[in-house]
Amino acid sequence: EDFLELLGSYDSFMESIDTLGDLGCGSGNDLKWWATRSILDDSNTKIPLNIKCTGIDTSDNYVEATQLPNVNFEKRDFETLAVVEGKRAYDVLWCNNSFQYVTNPLGTLKAWRSVMSDGGMLAMVVPSTFEAGLRNTYIAQYEHTFFHWTTVSLLHVLAMSGFEIPFMQKIP
Repeated sequence: EDFLELLGSYDSFMESIDTLGDLGCGSGNDLKWWATRSILDDSNTKIPLNIKCTGIDTSDNYVEATQLPNVNFEKRDFETLAVVEGKRAYDVLWCNNSFQYVTNPLGTLKAWRSVMSDGGMLAMVVPSTFEAGLRNTYIAQYEHTFFHWTTVSLLHVLAMSGFEIPFMQKIP
């Protein structure tokens, strides 16, 4: 939720979003957050952004968010997204604590990249599976997950699948 609030604080970014795909939307809490975003004008009046949101998940726990007029739900596997009728569908792909369940990370990211609009953004949250303390190290592998992600491994697979990682540079 902290990451969503951080993204929501950038009005110009939020205004630039027309379409959003929530990958592994589960109950639809994040989907509802995106669909109900607004900004304040100069007189502090809320202006709804009306982001067209699509929740993609295999579960049936999405009822509340789909009651909003700008929300659509697709019951399917989010690993196999494909461009429909030559149109890149999403300005933002949001993946909150779902990426660790994919069976083919590289293929999944390539599929996701193919449905993003030019200049689109992938925003994802993955669970922390490693914590180092003074004398203790804690490593977790969550149920039904195939991978755990460190910052380096996640950046690597993103770059390998064709995502731009602007701050990465070749080391001479």
